[in-house]
Amino acid sequence: MAERSAQEVQQIEAERAQQLARKREEQVERRQGLVLKRNRQIAEQVREEKLKEREYQVKLREIKDEMIAVIWREKTQARLEGEAKVREFHRLEEVRDRVNVERDKRRAAEELKQMIAIRKHVEEEKEATLKRREKKRKDYLLDSKVMASKRAQLAREQARRNERRDQKIQDKEDARLRRFRESQFMDTMRTTRSMKQDNAQEPDILDVENQRMVATAQSSMSKTSAEEEAKQKTFEAAERQKRQTEREEKQKREEAKKGKMQQLSGRNPNQVELGRIHEWRVSEAARKKALEDARLNKELAMEKKLKDMHEMASTRDERTARLEVVRNEREMERERNRHQAVNDHIKGMAVGGGLPNVLVY
Repeated sequence: MAERSAQEVQQIEAERAQQLARKREEQVERRQGLVLKRNRQIAEQVREEKLKEREYQVKLREIKDEMIAVIWREKTQARLEGEAKVREFHRLEEVRDRVNVERDKRRAAEELKQMIAIRKHVEEEKEATLKRREKKRKDYLLDSKVMASKRAQLAREQARRNERRDQKIQDKEDARLRRFRESQFMDTMRTTRSMKQDNAQEPDILDVENQRMVATAQSSMSKTSAEEEAKQKTFEAAERQKRQTEREEKQKREEAKKGKMQQLSGRNPNQVELGRIHEWRVSEAARKKALEDARLNKELAMEKKLKDMHEMASTRDERTARLEVVRNEREMERERNRHQAVNDHIKGMAVGGGLPNVLVY
């Protein structure tokens, strides 16, 4: 029973496996049918997409051909416009050069006229200055002669006044000295008379004084020699100081006397006149030097101005000529570079690059 049941189980499992295989095969057939159907649908869609893509490419080629034609027309027009601009530039360049030449000629003529006018003005001003200076010199000489004659007359009159004044001063001084000598003589006479009267009345007093001096001499001789020397030195120093004081007082009195005599005589007119003449000559020399310096500075400034104008004109002409050459060279260089760039661009283009894409294989 057990073996039969095992066989039955195997048969059941085999049948079940067969049923599963049949179901699997049926499912595979159905799936392959679905895949085939899907493949056909996809192929149809792909065919439709390819048709659409072909139509789109045709349309794009037409648009591209039209754009190429438009671009070539624009390039042709731009090239023609560039050539027209270059021709117009060269024409304007010729006009500009002609205008510059005419302007330079007018400027040179104007500068020549201006320089001629400036030179003429300078000559006229120089001539007028010389005439004015000559006139001033003549007036100055005439004034100097008149002033010299006046000064000589005044000097002669002043000399006469000084002589009269000196004579009067001398007379007054003589009178003063005479009175001084008379007063000294009278004082001397009065002193002599009084001394004679006193000598007759005082003989006893002189004797007493002589005795006192003798006693003093005897007492002093008893002192030591050192004390005598010290006293002698002290006495000599006192005497020297006294004499020095007297000399200083005498010198002061002499100076005061000289000052008073100077005040009495007054200022020296000759010294005053010499000082005034010296000051006038110094001021006149300073004025002449200032005038000469001003004239020299003015002439130097005028010469410097003319020289600067001439140098400016020559520098401007030289700079214009130099820059004109450089500008022409740069223009020719730009033109050559432009032609070279166009040639290089054309040579670097691929063969048939100017054809439409529909004609390029």
